[in-house]
Amino acid sequence: MHFDNREKIVALLKDLKENRPGISVIISGVTDIVQQCMEEAGLSRIHSLEYSLGTWGKTKGYPTSRYLKR
Repeated sequence: MHFDNREKIVALLKDLKENRPGISVIISGVTDIVQQCMEEAGLSRIHSLEYSLGTWGKTKGYPTSRYLKR
């Protein structure tokens, strides 16, 4: 799913909190903003955090992508 504004994200988080569907939810974004959205929805701190460090090592044979350095 793609959400294009903060209000939609907060509404989804509130709905998930209320209905507890029993699934994991992953939100990609700027950590501080994601945490603010969670607080607005009445949720606690971010449970897990993962950082992307780019592509390392040998990339020969990888699919061509504008994100991979050659």
